[in-house]
This record gives sequence, C-alpha cells and structure tokens, in this order.
Amino acid sequence: MTKPGALFRYRYLAFDIVKVLTGIPTLLIFRPKIIYENDKARKIVRGGGIIATNHKGFIDPVKIFTVFFYRRIHCLARKEIYDHSALMRLILRMGQCIVVDTENPADTSYFTKIREVTADKRLVAIYPEGHIVKDGEDMLEFKLGTALLAASCKVPIIPVYIAPRKNIFHMMRAAVGEPIYPYSEDGRMLPMAELQKITSDLTVKIRELRELTKTK
Repeated sequence: MTKPGALFRYRYLAFDIVKVLTGIPTLLIFRPKIIYENDKARKIVRGGGIIATNHKGFIDPVKIFTVFFYRRIHCLARKEIYDHSALMRLILRMGQCIVVDTENPADTSYFTKIREVTADKRLVAIYPEGHIVKDGEDMLEFKLGTALLAASCKVPIIPVYIAPRKNIFHMMRAAVGEPIYPYSEDGRMLPMAELQKITSDLTVKIRELRELTKTK
C-alpha cells in the first residue's frame, strides 16, 4: 500500500503530467508574487490542509496552483459545471476536483472525499464566500462550513488572498496568512461558538491579506 502523501501516485498520473506540461507556461503567464504575513506563513505547507481563498472567477483554481505549485491541490467544483459538457467533466477529473451538488443538501459525498484527501496529506481549496464575487463588489462574509470541515478533518486552515490583475501584463499578487487551527491541542473539535469566531476571524484575516497585496 502506498504511504499517504507519497510523491508518486498512479491515480494522480494524468494530473501530474498535465501539471508538468502546463506548469512553466502558467507560471510565466501569471508571474506570481507571493507575500507572506509572517515567518509562520512562510513555512512550507506539509500534510493535509484546507486553503481558504477569495473567489473572483473560474480561473481561480489555476491561480491557487501557482501559489502552492509544489503541492497537489483539490478544488471544489459545482455539479452544474461538472455536468456542463463531456470536455468539462474530463478537465475536472484530470484536475482531481471534488464535485459538490449544491442543489442537493442531502448529498454529503463531497465531505467524505475531503476527509479522504486531507487524511492522505493533500490540500483542498475552498471558497468560503460561496460563489464568485464580481469586480467592484466587496468580499462576502465567510460561511461556517470551512471551519467545520477543517475541524472535522483535524487540519489547519490556510488563508490566502489573490488580488485580481489589472491586465495580463501585471504579475499576479497573492498573500498567504499564518495557518489557523480550528481544533484543540488534543484533536477535539472546538465548540460551535469558537468555530463561528474562527470564521469571523478568517474573514478579517483575508481582508488584511488583501491590504498586504496593495502595500508590499
């Protein structure tokens, strides 16, 4: 049996091939400038985790890959996007996306998948705002689900803000914050009131990271 987090995994072969082939062109296109909140945020992310980031467009999963290029990342994708076409299904499968059926609250298969992925020491990118926020609109308050998921999976939340580019000639600016741990030192889930506070703090943190992309 392959150890969790092993470098080579047959199931990720197509994903890794596409990542290698498109990696250099993608990095050249976005030319990411990554800003870290502090030394704790600068440490290489190892093990499982939930990346909480802002959502500005359908290309956001590609952007988050450039921030953590050294890791495999699973992004959430709505079922209606997955069902749009055979080509879209192929792309999302190759990208190891986790499909979420937002029209069927009873379907929790995505939650099981997230737990499986994080237990396998992978990263999952989540957009706590819930949907794409158009240009000119302020960030939405984050939903509680991100903290609940991270607490249940016993993994940290990694806050990230990716600033929209003015045009293709500008480099992409991203700010990475210090990991947030939504569980106690002995691994127990925190009370709901504390998870709600973590969610509010996470919203504030992402806004602070947004300011970092403007000043550094």
